[in-house]
Amino acid sequence: MHPALPVIAQIARTDVERLSPTVTLNQLGLNTSLGLSVLRSGLNRKFGCSLAALSWQLTIAELLVAIDGNTTPEALKFKTGNLAKGREVMSGPFGGRRRVVPTQALPFHGIDIEDLAGMPQWPPTEDGQSFYAEHFTAAELARAAEQPNPRATLCGTWCAKEAVKKCAPELKSLDWRKIEIVAASDGHPEVRLTAPDAGTAWEFSLSISHSAVSAAASVLALRREGG
Repeated sequence: MHPALPVIAQIARTDVERLSPTVTLNQLGLNTSLGLSVLRSGLNRKFGCSLAALSWQLTIAELLVAIDGNTTPEALKFKTGNLAKGREVMSGPFGGRRRVVPTQALPFHGIDIEDLAGMPQWPPTEDGQSFYAEHFTAAELARAAEQPNPRATLCGTWCAKEAVKKCAPELKSLDWRKIEIVAASDGHPEVRLTAPDAGTAWEFSLSISHSAVSAAASVLALRREGG
């Protein structure tokens, strides 16, 4: 048995016996950006690899090859269209195809919703430490720790970062910690980009909400003139 199989089964909350070579991550219920990122962080920590973003289309056999080869083959990533023409086309996790609006149109909009159950335990165990360290800044973690429900706060913060990434192709590639969610003087959340050049090219309007079981965020992004 490949040593990664028990780890995958634990994160997917399923039995190892289900992990046949042709089973996809989607079939295991790992079809959200949060679930896939938790899996990637867990595997990177356990096996010292540096997997790229995972796709829900990945089979167990392909994932094991990626772990052993320390990379995710380009062919396994989401299929993108001609970005030079200002558009991106992606297949969705439940079939069909989705077209992103032309990159010159303003404003851009991103939205994300996640179940709190998908977030690693808080305070983090050893398994969850790498996920939180890879996706949140020290300031975000410290601020969340002061809230009544830190896990829900961080889930909302995650949704905000994912919503930012959905606004435009060039934002999708930003490192998670280069997208920082900060509190304005009146307490409402704001987006701050710390990547070179990106922070001066965009303006954002952000709203975050969460219930006892889920969190959601909506982002409007405006490209500044000359940005």
